[in-house]
Amino acid sequence: LDSEPTYERADVVLITDGEAELSAEFMGEWARRSKRDGLSTYAVHIGGHAPPVLRALTADVIELKSLLPEALDAALFARITDA
Repeated sequence: LDSEPTYERADVVLITDGEAELSAEFMGEWARRSKRDGLSTYAVHIGGHAPPVLRALTADVIELKSLLPEALDAALFARITDA
C-alpha cells in the first residue's frame, strides 16, 4: 500500500482518543516518510486536550470535547469557513 505512487502527497486523517502510545521509532519514521512522500497529516482528538505526542505528529490538531452535532460544526468547520 505505502509503495503505491497514488499515495504520494496524500492527506492522512488520524482520529483518536489519545490513549495509544507512539514510539520514538514510529515518530521518526513517520516524519521521514511524510517529508519524502509529501504527506499532509491531520489529527482529530476526541475528549479533552490532545496529548503532546499527537501535537508532535502534526501541528494540525482539532480537539473535540463533544460529539454533539452542534459542537461538531464549530470545531470541525471553523477552520474552513474562516479561511
